[in-house]
Amino acid sequence: MMDNREPHDGRRPAPLVRPLAAALAGVLLAASPVAAQQVSSGHHHGTGDHAGRVVPGGAIQLSPHLRATPPRPATAADSARAKAITDSLWRVVQQYRDPRAAVRDGYTRLNPDRRQRVIHFNKRSNAAQNESGFDPGRPTSLLYNRAPGGKLVLAGAMYTAPTTASLEALDARVPLGIAQWHLHTNVCTPKRGENARWSETRDGTPVFGPQGGIATQAACDAVGGQFRETEFNWMVHVNFAPDGTVSWKH
Repeated sequence: MMDNREPHDGRRPAPLVRPLAAALAGVLLAASPVAAQQVSSGHHHGTGDHAGRVVPGGAIQLSPHLRATPPRPATAADSARAKAITDSLWRVVQQYRDPRAAVRDGYTRLNPDRRQRVIHFNKRSNAAQNESGFDPGRPTSLLYNRAPGGKLVLAGAMYTAPTTASLEALDARVPLGIAQWHLHTNVCTPKRGENARWSETRDGTPVFGPQGGIATQAACDAVGGQFRETEFNWMVHVNFAPDGTVSWKH
């Protein structure tokens, strides 16, 4: 049995995406689930529904920190295209069930010193290429869950797209009838070199990050943070479950 507990290649992780409070269900089977695959179009972002204001470009501001693509009815063409994407993805990610294989192939673990329920391994070169194009076999991130005993188990992957991408450009990558892309907005982060401040809380709420209570430039300045109107890129998660189904849920 391989020990998959905390691989580290000695390099600082690429600053592509910070851990999100996402509950990813399921693990990857040893055998391909593609034959039994069913795509789930549920969109779960912790908001309860799709209420929110429409912003220029047509996206929905679900909360001060979260913007998402509006839901669309799924067509047969959407389902077929989504299945083709996940089939291609599955063929690639099988080789990364052991996270050490991901590290050898250029993925770096994000924030290895922080305890996380979902662990991101990011590949900088994939992120750069995904700024200008889409390849279903080229995810920006691999997503791992922590199993009992500390073993990291591959649970899915994440695609990214530029913050300037239109709804139609996002739909051209992964159909909006199947998946809901999301973008983190109005985020206050610690300044460079102050990573220890990520653990700061106020009244039980994180001070910094997408789950933090700060959503304005003035409030971020008051705590000595760095404010970003958008944090990283548009993102979408794809998750494989033990029964062979695929969900596009965050």
